[in-house]
Amino acid sequence: MSENQSVFCNCPSGWSRYEQSCYHVSRDSASWAEAMKMCEIHGSFLASIETVAEDQYMKTLLGAQRHTSSFWLGGSDWDNEGEWKWEPHAIQMKFTNWHKGQPDNSGGKEHCLSVHRSYRYEFVDNNCHDSQHYLCEKPENFTQDIMNKNAGGSYLIIKFFCNCPSGWSRYDKSCYHISRDSASWAEAMKMCEIHGSFLASIETDAEDQYIKTLLGAQRHSEAEWDDEGEWKWEPHAIPFNFSDWRQPNNGGNNEHCLSVHRLHHYEFADDNCHYSQHYLCEKPDTNSTETEVLGK
Repeated sequence: MSENQSVFCNCPSGWSRYEQSCYHVSRDSASWAEAMKMCEIHGSFLASIETVAEDQYMKTLLGAQRHTSSFWLGGSDWDNEGEWKWEPHAIQMKFTNWHKGQPDNSGGKEHCLSVHRSYRYEFVDNNCHDSQHYLCEKPENFTQDIMNKNAGGSYLIIKFFCNCPSGWSRYDKSCYHISRDSASWAEAMKMCEIHGSFLASIETDAEDQYIKTLLGAQRHSEAEWDDEGEWKWEPHAIPFNFSDWRQPNNGGNNEHCLSVHRLHHYEFADDNCHYSQHYLCEKPDTNSTETEVLGK
């Protein structure tokens, strides 16, 4: 078994992101089959254009290429003439944007899908052996197995997955979840930890603005716990490098936990840690599961 330590959640350098996919425009030319193989080397496939919005994005992306004018996409009717599918998964085409008069299977040899600048990047069929540039696509939300050999010959398979679970919102490289229940600060931290997260740490002005927008959209909760003198972000005891205080004032000498409140425009305030409030959890958008298997 091989070991691969490359894990990322955003699109790699040289790739462009749209929705939950990453796209790469090739620098080289190849036949359709060769292009598919080249995409597969990079963990991707020839692009499948499945919605009007994705079609518009593809046209914008390819239209920005100055030195190339024709590109392979992943469509083919190799198996049955006229039955176009997105390869390599043989997905029936539900969205199409054929150029007028296409597909025409000129000479009975045009079984692969391409787009051309002169045809406004609308779909055309083409001879699969022609050499063209190509557009690769892969999901931003992907899994990647890392296999580490343990003592005794077993392997630990670590499966990484990206993007945020249902009910979580993504910003930058973190996932955020607003609780439905209320709890004390300590109870809130425990509830976040159950979900592999922690009470949110607001460390930049941009993140602060995002949090204000996220919390401001909540209709039924007024106050939220953030992570908690010398103020630090728990549970990792990271000193504050960024703050957006409306306080602290340590009212009654008993306010040692940080919260934000709609009435205070979600600026930082110290509060009694035993009060019951809703809370905001945060975790990285990369997570992992581990499975041990016996080696041979």
